[in-house]
Amino acid sequence: MNYKNLITRRSFFFTSFPFLISKFVIANDFCDYTIPQPTGPFYKTPELLKNLDMTNNGKAKGDIINISGKIMNTSCIPYKNAIVDIWQANYYGKYNHNNDSSFLNLDKNFNGYGRIITDNEGNYKITTIYPGSYKVFDKFTRTPHIHFLVSIPNKTFSTQMYFLNEKQNKNDPILSNTKNSSKLIVPLKPSNKSEFKTSKFNIII
Repeated sequence: MNYKNLITRRSFFFTSFPFLISKFVIANDFCDYTIPQPTGPFYKTPELLKNLDMTNNGKAKGDIINISGKIMNTSCIPYKNAIVDIWQANYYGKYNHNNDSSFLNLDKNFNGYGRIITDNEGNYKITTIYPGSYKVFDKFTRTPHIHFLVSIPNKTFSTQMYFLNEKQNKNDPILSNTKNSSKLIVPLKPSNKSEFKTSKFNIII
């Protein structure tokens, strides 16, 4: 028996084992299809953002947050040059859209719409504000959320991102009637690289 080869193989296995396990975990836990959500009545084609800051250099009303993630398929292969449209209500809960006829305040420093192109690794990143909630009618209040519409060749995909520990989540009919809705809810965490809290939201299509 060639003990040198045996040791080499064993060493390769045990040094590779954590990597193989991590790849397995990623494939099973993080590369399942993202749950779709309705686009809603307030979508409009956004302009491509030249800088990825929707807060007008911090002038927009509200708590500034950073959101990043990857656009991937179920094999965890990233989509480069995917088009990611992002839109949301402002701090007061109003969209910058003609269909939003509420009497809530507009924020001249927050347009609320942006388009991003993913990089070669499928990454996107944007700086925005924590969105306000708004009442649709008496017993229908939308919890804070952010819309995403992803376009890749021959396919578009719409979903919404929600925030962990947001008290209004339980009263949102769209979120509460979504199966496995917890997969759309992300935590906001302090960042070592920024004074603002961050969230990671990967989209698998």
